Amino acid sequence: MPGWEPFDECRTWHVDKMESYGVRKQARESNVMLVTPCPLSSNVFLSPNIPGWGYNAGTCCNSNTTIDDIGFIREIRDLFRSHFGVSNLPMYAVGFSTGGMLAEALMCYNIISKAASIEGTLTLPPGLDGAFQACDNKFDRGKRDGLSLMKVHQLGDWVVPYDGSPNAIISYLRFPSVEEDISKWAERLGCESDEREKVATIGAATIEKYPRCPHSNSVYLVEVEGRRHRWPGLDCETEDPSKLCTSKAVFDFFHGHPLTR
Repeated sequence: MPGWEPFDECRTWHVDKMESYGVRKQARESNVMLVTPCPLSSNVFLSPNIPGWGYNAGTCCNSNTTIDDIGFIREIRDLFRSHFGVSNLPMYAVGFSTGGMLAEALMCYNIISKAASIEGTLTLPPGLDGAFQACDNKFDRGKRDGLSLMKVHQLGDWVVPYDGSPNAIISYLRFPSVEEDISKWAERLGCESDEREKVATIGAATIEKYPRCPHSNSVYLVEVEGRRHRWPGLDCETEDPSKLCTSKAVFDFFHGHPLTR
């Protein structure tokens, strides 16, 4: 799922960016169906004034909060389950920026079983710490089996800061920290330890995992050195184990494979 854009670039995201990021290649090789639900444009006359195209993932990033993107994705899931006649057809989500925020929200609403949030965080209303409580209120703790969440985040991201931005002047750019967010997910998914263990170091990326999570659940954090708000780990055309390919890591995560190069 794409991040916020000043123009309607959903087709560009689905065709070009998903190709250059390696997502389409990974989907083809994994024999999975790749669906891009496009966000709508904001109503710039509403407050807060959020121009451009973005999902309503809570406090970010669409002015028209009546847009129900969570319900939209639920309808897509139900449509495919009906079409294939499979009531438990698995559905995963990967998103960048506000797309990652929506992916996390879909986990809160029990619509998907695995989410990969790239440079995103949880933004359900009312935002910040209230987003965590809102997620807890929706999350079905009785359905913990096989649930997993992965976050990939640059340490110097200046749009969605790793350390959060609770005092940002612009309200829709107030985000909780990555550490707060990932620790809450570990708690929801029943992981026993508050401490993560290092799984691997791949180039500028450090991959960490929460140990002792029940029911085949898993929670991963990939910290990437960098100071940009962009999809990291674009070295996907080489087999060099010292280069991070984020799309490969995401699909390894979806398939339950070890997160190595």
